[in-house]
Amino acid sequence: MAQTYRVLHVDDEVEFLDLIEAYMYSVAPDIVYETTNDPHEALARVKSDDDSIEALVTDFDMPEMNGLELLQAVRELDERLPVLLYTGLGSEEVAAEAISTGVTDYIQKDHGKSHVQVLSNTLRNAIDRAEAEELAELRLAALEAVREGIAVFSPDGELVYANPAHQRLYGYTLEEAVGTSWTDFHPDSDVNTIRAEVLPAVELSGEWHGSGTGLRADDTEFPESKSISEMPNGGFAVVVIDADQESDASV
Repeated sequence: MAQTYRVLHVDDEVEFLDLIEAYMYSVAPDIVYETTNDPHEALARVKSDDDSIEALVTDFDMPEMNGLELLQAVRELDERLPVLLYTGLGSEEVAAEAISTGVTDYIQKDHGKSHVQVLSNTLRNAIDRAEAEELAELRLAALEAVREGIAVFSPDGELVYANPAHQRLYGYTLEEAVGTSWTDFHPDSDVNTIRAEVLPAVELSGEWHGSGTGLRADDTEFPESKSISEMPNGGFAVVVIDADQESDASV
């Protein structure tokens, strides 16, 4: 099923709204383009849990509530919703205030059909970017919540991310761990084994599962059970648990 984008455009000029809606239907049939001349209705649509607006386009100069006031009210409800200020005013002061309030983009009004193509591309990109950011945050939240220690290392073997469980397991804060080598998390005997056997296995098959010895920040050691997976950028991800705790939990 083809992807669609649902957009609401608010402007007090009804004829202009009708023109843009007609052009949008012609050049971008994948965009469900709805319009209103009432900014209060637009705000109510953003507030509604039953609505599925994915982006808001707003004029600046409107009676009762201008575009910046609407933008500010929207941002109090939703920090991520793409909001495009679409106005005939070319004021740098308006643009600067819009940016500081959290506008997604600022576009000069134009009545040409080709300009609506630009508007449609801008909307698609803004919605796709917002969805990607939300997905990334959800993935990060999942990593933060699991009990397994998870760490990501760069192609050079430096730690770039560790979830809270990994930090607790090895006794480091994230700030202390970022930039350290994977070798810092193992005694020398294990480092040699990993270099000689584990890393070649990961390079060959893309992953490895097994056991070893972990080294904490206080130089104490613990038996670890872990999985290593190669990442597309040449780095690798490690999922690890304390093998003793795993045994206790299974009793």
